[in-house]
Amino acid sequence: MRRNIFNGILLSFLFAFILSLSACTDDDWKNDVDRLKEEIEQLQNTKPTGIIILNTDTLQITKGHEFEITFRTNPSGYQLNTDNLELDVESNTYSLYKEDKSLSRSSYVRPSQIFEIVSLVKNRNENEEELTGEWIITIRTKGEENFMDYSKIRLVANYLDSKGEKQYICSSNFAIVQTLPTLEEGLNFYNITQTYRAYPNSEIIPYRIFAYCNIYMNNHGETWVYNRNNLTTPNFSFSDPEQQNLFNINTDNLNRYGYITLTPTESTFWTTQEEEKGIVQIPATLTLSNKLGESLEKDILISYCMQNQESITIETTQQEIEENNRMFTYDLTETFDKLGFPSSMELPYKIFSKQSDSKGGIISSSNTEELYYQNKLIIKVFTSNLPDDNYYQFSTRVEWMAQENGIYIRPTTEDNVSFLQYFNIKTQIKLLDKK
Repeated sequence: MRRNIFNGILLSFLFAFILSLSACTDDDWKNDVDRLKEEIEQLQNTKPTGIIILNTDTLQITKGHEFEITFRTNPSGYQLNTDNLELDVESNTYSLYKEDKSLSRSSYVRPSQIFEIVSLVKNRNENEEELTGEWIITIRTKGEENFMDYSKIRLVANYLDSKGEKQYICSSNFAIVQTLPTLEEGLNFYNITQTYRAYPNSEIIPYRIFAYCNIYMNNHGETWVYNRNNLTTPNFSFSDPEQQNLFNINTDNLNRYGYITLTPTESTFWTTQEEEKGIVQIPATLTLSNKLGESLEKDILISYCMQNQESITIETTQQEIEENNRMFTYDLTETFDKLGFPSSMELPYKIFSKQSDSKGGIISSSNTEELYYQNKLIIKVFTSNLPDDNYYQFSTRVEWMAQENGIYIRPTTEDNVSFLQYFNIKTQIKLLDKK
C-alpha cells in the first residue's frame, strides 16, 4: 500500500517536472544551466583561510623607493592577483606641515596615502622553482610632502562567496615599515663667514659646516628628529684641485655632533690672505650618502674673514646720555655686514657677547636676543662724570656658536677653539659737548 502511494507521488513529481521543462524556452534552459554551472564553480573554488607575513622585521625605506613583503596563503592553492589583494595600513605620520592625516573607516580596508602596490608574483627558490603558497608583493612609497611615517601593513584578500557577495580575510600579522625623508628633506646645511683667528689668543679657528636635523611632528604632538647615524663618510671636492691642500678635513663629528671641520693648513696662501685682510671664499662640493643607498651633493661656500678686530666711533653728548637714563644703543648691522656676520634669523646660530671695560664708569651690555635679532650694542653709563678727554674706549667681543633644536653644539675637547667667530669691536665714544 505504501509502495503504491510513494510511486504515485514520484510519478506526479516527474510529470510536473516534464511539464515545466516543456514550458521553458531554449534560452531559459540555457540560462538556468549557465547559472547552475557558475554556482558549482564558486563552490568548487578554493577559498582563502589565512595569510601569514613571513618578513616581520622593521623595514627602513627612503620615500619614493620600493620594498617587498613575502607572505604565505592557506590553503596553498588559492590564486592571488593585484585585483583581489589590498593593503590595510595603520599609519603614524610625522610631518613638517599641518595636514589632515585622518583615515576613513567607511570600508573594511583603510586607505593609504603613502603606499601603493606595484606587483605581485609567486616566490621562487634559488633554482627558480615556485614555492607552494608563497608570494612576494612589491610596494612603492609615495607622497610629495616632507614626512616620516611608521606603518603597520596587513594584507587583505577578497573573494566572492556562494551568494556572489565580496568577503575579506586579513593577515594574522603585519609588517612594520618606517618611511624616511630624503637626505635633502631631513638635513639642512649651514655655514657662515668665520673669523680666521680668534681674539685675543690669535689661534686659527677651524671652519665648520653644520648639518642641522629637521624636526617632525604627528597629530598627537609627538616629535621625531631626523637621524644622522645612517650617514656614511662624506667627501669634499674642490673646483681647483690645488685648494684641496688648503684644509685638513675631519668628518668624525658629523653623525653625533652634526658638523664637519676644515682646519686650514700651513700654507703660504693663508699668509698672503691675512696681509690683505679681506674675506676669502672657496667653493666646494660636499657629497653625502647613507646606508640606504641614497646620495646627495651640496654646493658649499667656505668663507673666512681674515681680520678679527674692527673699530667704531659713537658720537654723542653728555646731555644726550643723561636724557636717555645713561643708556643708548648702537646699530652694528653695517659693522656685521662688513665682517660677514649672518643677520638672517633662518640660521640656527646664537650670539654670545663678552665685554671688557677699559675704564671705570661705562659697561657695554649686550642682550643676547637683541644683539641676535636687531644687531644692537647696548651701552650703559654708570657715572655722570665721564673722562675729561673727548674719547672713551672699551671693547665688545662677539662670539657665535651653533645650536641645534635648542641645544648648543659644543665642539669636542680636541678642538682648541669652541666658537665660530671671535671678534673684537673696539668702541670709542666721542663727547661732542666737551672741549
